[in-house]
Amino acid sequence: MVAPTPSAPGGTCRVQPSPDRQSMSLLGPDGQPRRHLPLGDFRVQQVVHSPDGMWAVAYTKLRGEPQFAAMTLDLTRCETTNTVDLPEAGEDVRFEGDSAVLQLAKGERRVRLASTRVR
Repeated sequence: MVAPTPSAPGGTCRVQPSPDRQSMSLLGPDGQPRRHLPLGDFRVQQVVHSPDGMWAVAYTKLRGEPQFAAMTLDLTRCETTNTVDLPEAGEDVRFEGDSAVLQLAKGERRVRLASTRVR
């Protein structure tokens, strides 16, 4: 069972994986769902919130296959920002400025937290 992950004071949302790990909900400060994120055949493995509560990274795995990904979430806007494929499962995350350093068994990968799309 995946326990709810509390948000830090800076964010307006927090990420809560569903009990079956097939989706995630972004919950507002009142605990009510603001956005539902279905993951299809992927399953949530781990969610790591930044110390300031403004960002989160969710590690996911494709069910039955050795395929992994990481999703960055903007907790002030209650939305996803980027999804990147990974060569292996993620183990932890370090937040540095506008990037997250994804810690993998065989190294690290830096990803931007904010979306690179023009708004």
